[in-house]
Amino acid sequence: MFLVFYFTMAGVMNAYVLWRVYLAFPGRVGIIAGGAAFQAVMIFTPLLARMLERSAFSGVARVLSFAGYCWMALVAWFVFYGVLCDCWNLATRLTARLAPAAAKVLLPPRPALALILALIGASVAWAAVEASWLRVSTVTVRTPRLPPGTPSIRIAHISDVHLSLVQPERILRKVVSVIRTTKPDLLVCTGDMLDISWRRLQGQAELLAQIQPPLGKFAVFGNHEYYVGVKNSEAFLKAAGVQVLRGESVLVGGRLRVVGVDDPAGRHFDEQCFTDEDVLLPPVGSRELTILLKHRPLVRESSLGRFDLQLSGHTHGGQIFPMHLVIRAMYLYMPGLHALPCGSWLYHSRGTGTWGPPLRFFAPPEVVIITLVPQDKA
Repeated sequence: MFLVFYFTMAGVMNAYVLWRVYLAFPGRVGIIAGGAAFQAVMIFTPLLARMLERSAFSGVARVLSFAGYCWMALVAWFVFYGVLCDCWNLATRLTARLAPAAAKVLLPPRPALALILALIGASVAWAAVEASWLRVSTVTVRTPRLPPGTPSIRIAHISDVHLSLVQPERILRKVVSVIRTTKPDLLVCTGDMLDISWRRLQGQAELLAQIQPPLGKFAVFGNHEYYVGVKNSEAFLKAAGVQVLRGESVLVGGRLRVVGVDDPAGRHFDEQCFTDEDVLLPPVGSRELTILLKHRPLVRESSLGRFDLQLSGHTHGGQIFPMHLVIRAMYLYMPGLHALPCGSWLYHSRGTGTWGPPLRFFAPPEVVIITLVPQDKA
């Protein structure tokens, strides 16, 4: 199903690009034929890179991954800006029926193509800068479940790091630097830590293992942990000194309960999938301070009031505009902190890394530092 969806979408979007080029250069059969051949190769490039990543040709796979994923972003932007130009021309033609002078601002095919390419160039330049600019988001959550006068608890939250052939190690080094500087009590990851075999990421696992918060390190499975294999994902996290919570609840430091559930994508991979948070969370009215780790920013009504803070990711905040609009349509809670009914809170992270192209457009990556404090603390 994924391949059917991928090839359908890629085919339609690349056909739109080719149609635009044809309008700008009518009769240039060589350009159209060459463009179609190039597009066909680029559509298959990410799949070929995936086949080669576990072979001795990892360098070739890295180049193919970078090229294929970046092409996906370029085509998506081309379609977006191209449709905007189409809408401009449609509105201009309708206006010209009442005011013929408006026809002067129509965008002919070649100028429109040049404008689209210029907008794509500007988008790529900014998105490359934004993707490398890791932000530190600081949040304070007041909870009545911390008795007055007790010390606050600081949590570092990362999500969607997507370590891969394309995602460089320097993003993890920045994460480690932030954690060393902020000195959290607890480090949590809400899924999608890696996208390739962990044996190619041993250096990253060793880097993450150097971080030893006093209350430990915990993670849950996102959908990509299933894509790359459960055993592969568990091996990486174990090497990094991270405890995986798969439908589990643990008490840390004698005063904080951490609950973790799997992403429901595991149901499609013939793997055990532990998604039932109802059996893990304390009852309503419990005085136990509880954090729920859950990959997707979906909130169960039956869980409200049974956790203090749910931490989630998954959406990357859209990663590349206009995907933000798709995320807004799919999820009730956009990235950021949200007060929920019954005294619960949700933080929906924009993610720490990138999936696919190493680009972010109006969705900067973040490490979230959350401080839990007693409700009456000034």
